[in-house]
Amino acid sequence: MTMEFVLYGATGYTGELIARRAVARGLSPVLAGRSAEPLARLAAALGLAHRVAAVDDSAALDRAIGDLPLVLNCAGPFSRTADAVAEACLRRRAHYLDITGEMAVFEAMAARGGAAERAGVMLLPGVGFDVVPSDCLAAHVAQKLPGATSLAPNCTMACRAASRAKCSGVFSSRKKSSVTRPPPPELPC
Repeated sequence: MTMEFVLYGATGYTGELIARRAVARGLSPVLAGRSAEPLARLAAALGLAHRVAAVDDSAALDRAIGDLPLVLNCAGPFSRTADAVAEACLRRRAHYLDITGEMAVFEAMAARGGAAERAGVMLLPGVGFDVVPSDCLAAHVAQKLPGATSLAPNCTMACRAASRAKCSGVFSSRKKSSVTRPPPPELPC
């Protein structure tokens, strides 16, 4: 069974990664975004449909969503895209997901809770990389150290543990750790 959904912002870095992973898992996203040529190239390479829609064109957004049940917004900055895409989702009665970590977007989606309930849809920001890993880490730490009251991760160690590679100065303003412990176990989520 293939699931169709709209992947808005499909030609951005993360959008393309998600499109390729979705296809590898047997899903059939409809690629959407504002730039026709890159969308057409990616859609052809992946054997997918595509629809062009800029966030400032509500009719085009409505057509892009059509009757599909869900939109995953990967087009940032989300402070410029989330409102328009979420409003289109409310009009089309489609669920809205995005990969933001922008607090203002979380607040804006929460403010639309009543409208989402009336439309029978979910508006769920932050399903991506900014929020989920840190929430999983906090849950893991709370489970392992129930008396802990705060969490202050060392970004250099986290980078090394996550990638098993050197950070190449990504965190050059951070003090490097002298701790030489093995990386932590896989998180449970």
